Amino acid sequence: MKKNFLYLFTILLFSTSSFGQLMMTKVIGKNAKEFKTGVGVFANLEMPLNQSFNRSVVLEICDCGIFSGKSNLDTSAAFVSVKIGYKKIFSNTQTGFYINPSVGVGWAFMAKNVVDTLSKRFGPAMAIEAGYSLEVGKRGNAICLGLKCESDVPFSTYNLTTLQLRIAYSFHNRKRVTTPKK
Repeated sequence: MKKNFLYLFTILLFSTSSFGQLMMTKVIGKNAKEFKTGVGVFANLEMPLNQSFNRSVVLEICDCGIFSGKSNLDTSAAFVSVKIGYKKIFSNTQTGFYINPSVGVGWAFMAKNVVDTLSKRFGPAMAIEAGYSLEVGKRGNAICLGLKCESDVPFSTYNLTTLQLRIAYSFHNRKRVTTPKK
């Protein structure tokens, strides 16, 4: 079993690209007035489905954000989610507009009067991201600028729906194969 896991890990490592990313995020919906704009980070592994890197399966291994309350910091919220999705770039290269729907699970944390109550819940997480990907360099690396709407629904009273501005740089772990033009 350990050998199989090691083989799978090695294959994934050499057939993926990793993302280093930051985001600004805002709670939207019925609870939006209680929170300030938040910040977050996320990490993805992307497994290309073709040689032009314009279709891929994306494993979002960590997506987290934190929001402070508007009134004396007596309310704050955070989320952490893990999702899997499909990314399609509308081009024959890695440069172009893209869309990335994803589903998974999330943990949401809510603090009211920080010393009094900390609620944490587990539930489904859904997201859709759209943006522009710009290929840079000869290895197929890319800079991505996207807008993502995510809903983490573990709370019955606080459905954390967020709108995120995301900036990412992808590091490909293998050299892109290009065919010479005729």
